[in-house]
Amino acid sequence: MIRLRRITTSLAYRPEIDGIRFVAIFSVIIYHLAGDVLKHSPAGYVASPRWLFWFTQYLNFGVQLFFVLSGYVLALPFAEHFLGGQPPRSLKRYFVRRLTRLEPPYVLALIFLFVLKVIAGRGTFTGLIPHLFASVFYLHNQIYGVPSSIDFVAWSLEIEVQFYILAPFLAAVFFFSGDKLYRRCTLLLAILFAALVAYYAASIPRISLSLIGQLSYFLAGFLLAEFSVLEEKHRAVAASLGWDAVCLLAIALIVASIFAGGLITWLVCPLAVFAAYYSAFHSIFIKRFLSLVSISSVGGMCYTIYLLHNYVIAMCGSYSERFGVSLSFPSRLGLQLLIMTPAILLVCGTFFVLVERPCMQPDWPARLKWWVVRLLQKRGETSAAQSTDFAVGAPRSSHPQREHE
Repeated sequence: MIRLRRITTSLAYRPEIDGIRFVAIFSVIIYHLAGDVLKHSPAGYVASPRWLFWFTQYLNFGVQLFFVLSGYVLALPFAEHFLGGQPPRSLKRYFVRRLTRLEPPYVLALIFLFVLKVIAGRGTFTGLIPHLFASVFYLHNQIYGVPSSIDFVAWSLEIEVQFYILAPFLAAVFFFSGDKLYRRCTLLLAILFAALVAYYAASIPRISLSLIGQLSYFLAGFLLAEFSVLEEKHRAVAASLGWDAVCLLAIALIVASIFAGGLITWLVCPLAVFAAYYSAFHSIFIKRFLSLVSISSVGGMCYTIYLLHNYVIAMCGSYSERFGVSLSFPSRLGLQLLIMTPAILLVCGTFFVLVERPCMQPDWPARLKWWVVRLLQKRGETSAAQSTDFAVGAPRSSHPQREHE
């Protein structure tokens, strides 16, 4: 599991952050799995108890958990500069890092899924190719007003990219002031204002599927980074069991506000997630759970899992969900979770090891270039040697096996 751990560069590795990623991706998986179970149910099947299915359909909130965490992780280096006195971060390095870290896994996954859809007859090459290019350039939401036809979950990644581009500017705006109270009040008001805008624009797809529709969650991550940097600087808060209790209360508040729906969800959830993360970082038992190697390692693969899990569920589910159709919904969901978990980990773990994890090395483009150059040089040397042998009439063995040896 240690070898599966993500590679970090700008920040020291904190397993509890990957533990939070585990919670977020697990929520999203349950959401899609529950929907797929119902999809493969016989006519008239009732997902009883209804409250359980109803609950699973709110677990897509795991995407917003990712948004807050992205806001925190990306804001932290900028906050350390503006508030902690650290050297400024190179914007060129920041954008190159985003490009080399995220693009190869994303593009390769899209191409792979595009080929699968064409082979499976879920669309034609000519019909899907415009959607592929729109998704590759993170424009599907805005061009078509709906999530990607190649990989549905890419809608959130398009929003993430918009945030990546604006994060340095937002950091300069919200971290510029030297007055702590002013900064925090400004961020709080910005979160509430962004939530109001998102709520009233929720019916407009091209806005709801853009950064405007989710900005409040990213700004909650900014607020968390502001708190973290100042506390690290002054060593102000110690871990205690009290923070475990606060974290559980914050989680309960998240659940209650999601179920309340409407404007309450938009206004309360970003701040409740902020409270949950802040208290989790200072807790004892919750932090230990999030830092478990098995939890944090799977959480570290969340990007790959997010890209591919829905297809794994759909492909496996078309076969596995034919069994136990007479069982209750909780039993079927539990059975499919036992079946799908190894499949998801196998497929996504392989892709992570072969594609995503190597891209976490900042110098992988230089390494790849060096490897290609060396390969071409060796081939050139081999071709030159063979040409020389032929030109001088060097004797060739009549025993290929001996040549091989």
